[in-house]
Amino acid sequence: MNSKIRKILAGIFFVGITLLFLDFTGTIHAWFGWMAKIQFLPAVLALNLGVVIALILLTLLMGRIYCSVICPLGVLQDIFGWIGKKHRKNRYSYSKPMNVLRYVMLGFLVVTLVGGLGSVAALIAPYSAFGRIASNLFAPIYLWGNNLLASWAESVNSYAFYSVDVWLKGGVTLMVAIVTLAALFVLAYKNGRTYCNTICPVGTVLGFLSRFSYLKPVIDTSKCNGCGLCMNVCPFSAIDLYRIRRDWIANFDVPSGMTIDDVIEKELREGMYGRCVYQCDNDVVDHQIVSMEMESEVTISFSMDVFTLKDNRETHISLTEGEIDGDETCLRVRHFRGAEETVYDFSDLVHQPFHAGSDLAIVADFIDAIRTGRQDLTTSIECSIESHRICFEAERSRKEQRTILF
Repeated sequence: MNSKIRKILAGIFFVGITLLFLDFTGTIHAWFGWMAKIQFLPAVLALNLGVVIALILLTLLMGRIYCSVICPLGVLQDIFGWIGKKHRKNRYSYSKPMNVLRYVMLGFLVVTLVGGLGSVAALIAPYSAFGRIASNLFAPIYLWGNNLLASWAESVNSYAFYSVDVWLKGGVTLMVAIVTLAALFVLAYKNGRTYCNTICPVGTVLGFLSRFSYLKPVIDTSKCNGCGLCMNVCPFSAIDLYRIRRDWIANFDVPSGMTIDDVIEKELREGMYGRCVYQCDNDVVDHQIVSMEMESEVTISFSMDVFTLKDNRETHISLTEGEIDGDETCLRVRHFRGAEETVYDFSDLVHQPFHAGSDLAIVADFIDAIRTGRQDLTTSIECSIESHRICFEAERSRKEQRTILF
């Protein structure tokens, strides 16, 4: 579906369903009452087979159009996600489905419904969750606004509006609504529809069915006509990186009979370098902070971030008598006493390939050690193993969400 059409329809459904929960006159229900009847889970519970079948067929045809247009909670998350993407300092990223958790939540819903615990099931049902938010948080504001208009209308002898009583729900119900809205905002602000991908039982069912949708997005690289539109809108465009800027192309092997341009085009169309990180199975972290404590009680903090134009490493070492700063072009050694500073400039080495020539220097040193029989290498295999193990343990710590001791 066209993005603009989807957004217009989503806006209509969101406003219409929200007004259904706010309306105290009955007028809105006459116009938009049908929107409540086509909500998936309520239709399933009401055994409205016509609506259920229609929504399943719609999903099989167009994918999860229900979640992004008809479901008010899905649209609310899109609004929060849009706010997150607009915020400059927010690193918005797609939240991958947590399949184990989402199917556990689906099973939990089924068990609670079969067991007659409808009030418990309503806690994770999307339409019920939105209803609590609208009725407990939006409705009082809407009614107070109506009463202000009624007061103003009365002052000019108009009866277009009339005052109504404003009631706040009980503490537990109100708190559940506040916590639900806050959790949805935080999750969607950072990662989009995380609720849909982890908790929502409707999202789980329709997400499974959408795998077989007829009109689901498919990227066919063989049909690329080189229009460049993807390059214009993607800040991480591989086309711009390799074909236009020609950065990092030294990583490509150029077989006999091919040019570097041939290799670039082949990698972009067929290799791993042209895969969209948002559409493929890549699960490499894009930002990471690792905190380490050595046996000597020395602490180390390592920060890695892909969202920057800086293509270098920066180091800061704090010692008892001074500090060392480095940025791959120079090292600055500063002494606390006397503020003495010594600068070591390596800027003439920066543009050499393979980490400013250091990789080649290590290989050359190893070959020379074998040739001459000397034992004193610039670096040892033990140091390399130790540094690599730290990387692997940091990844294990991230995935298992725990501190690693070794």
